[in-house]
Amino acid sequence: MPRLLVGPTSDRMPPIVRTPGRNTNHIDADSHETPFRVKFKLKRLSQNLPMAANHTTFRFFLFGTPKLCVDDRFIPLPPQPAAFSSFLILNRQRRITREEIQAMFWPDAEPARAQERLRRTLYLFRQAVHPHTNLLAAEGNELAIAPDAALWVDYEAFEKALMDAYRQEPPDRAALQTSVELYKDDLLKDIYADWALLEREHARQRFLTALRQLMLACQQLGDWTATIEYAHVLLQYDSLQEIAHRALMLAYSSSGDRSAAARQYQQCVQILQDELGADPLPETTKLYEDIRQGRGIVAPVELPPAVAPPIASANDLQHIPLVGRDKEIGEI
Repeated sequence: MPRLLVGPTSDRMPPIVRTPGRNTNHIDADSHETPFRVKFKLKRLSQNLPMAANHTTFRFFLFGTPKLCVDDRFIPLPPQPAAFSSFLILNRQRRITREEIQAMFWPDAEPARAQERLRRTLYLFRQAVHPHTNLLAAEGNELAIAPDAALWVDYEAFEKALMDAYRQEPPDRAALQTSVELYKDDLLKDIYADWALLEREHARQRFLTALRQLMLACQQLGDWTATIEYAHVLLQYDSLQEIAHRALMLAYSSSGDRSAAARQYQQCVQILQDELGADPLPETTKLYEDIRQGRGIVAPVELPPAVAPPIASANDLQHIPLVGRDKEIGEI
């Protein structure tokens, strides 16, 4: 699985360097930066936390294996407390009863046993962040993330970037790029509960949509280096995306490497046969023939979704559609 954003290599966050008179949080889509060379700007984004005197700051990274950073120091979390705190963060707009948490995490356990496991999980979590205990709030039988906690969450920043991108038409490239950079790995990696699987697939589909739109925007501008980079990442996540195969064929050919374009077509043919027993779409084959015969190449008209899929909770995601090749996938 590709890692679009380099993770922490030590238990300390790097210092933030600010340039006077410049908005260092802005990511300029028209700059000369390569698509994935904005990781330090993203760390600046995570610094934008509400601050109060003597207030602990928290940064929670849900993409990949969940990680908690307390006042710029990464805190190791055991698997169960990591899953528990991730669940609370994903639902932090509401309070959750202890019974709901117990039913979600230990559905087959006797009530007394589930209560014991929840107490143990709470103890381990508080031990991990001690003495910084102001992240959780308990009121009666309910638990929640403390509403006044200075908390930044990469998944929330990802969703906000997408909302910013789709406020205009065409979508804002800088905001799309920010969302793609934040997606450094699949959401809640190594957590296999149903609620995590649904959230993970939801985030993945929104990421792939943003990635396709960035790739096509670069293609339209004739930025072949960025087109190739985005297309390769898209194929690493979903090798059946013919739109990415076509983008690579066009980029290679337009860069003067017709043999690489032909190899990409053959790779596309092989993947589709192996996975679906299907042939490429007519527009893919036509593009290949135009390249092979040296005819004037007209890029296929690609129409990705103009707007992001609506934001939904895990409870709403009972049926996640597969993208593309619907007929062939339905016959498997």
